[in-house]
Amino acid sequence: MSIRIAYPYDPEELEARNPPFVQDLIDLKVHGYTESVMEIIKMIADLKLNGKDCRFLKQLRNYSILELKTHSRGGQKGGARAYLFRYHETFFICRAEWKPGDEPSQDCLEDTAFMLLAFKQRRALFPNRMKNPPKFEKEQIP
Repeated sequence: MSIRIAYPYDPEELEARNPPFVQDLIDLKVHGYTESVMEIIKMIADLKLNGKDCRFLKQLRNYSILELKTHSRGGQKGGARAYLFRYHETFFICRAEWKPGDEPSQDCLEDTAFMLLAFKQRRALFPNRMKNPPKFEKEQIP
């Protein structure tokens, strides 16, 4: 079985140099979260190797959204996360962040949900590239 990793981006946005996920990693590095960036890269390598059996992969409640999350507590590494969705054997990694606590970031969830909906509807819309992206209530997130 071949697992694919993809990074959604908007091909119609000429100024977009990086997919949102890659830009998140760059921002984390710039702000001194190097350990978190390395942890996210390790989690993605494990996802590529093991697919749905990845030890870091977590389903978010009843959503179609998944997250890669470290099991360690505290410190920079413990809050490293990546948000993604799956379509057949391809994992689309949408956003990354570092944050303390167990709850996912509402902004990252909304962005990932928006990218998932755009993907399902075959539209190239990405919230961090829009002037007024729509906000989702938790019940609306697929």
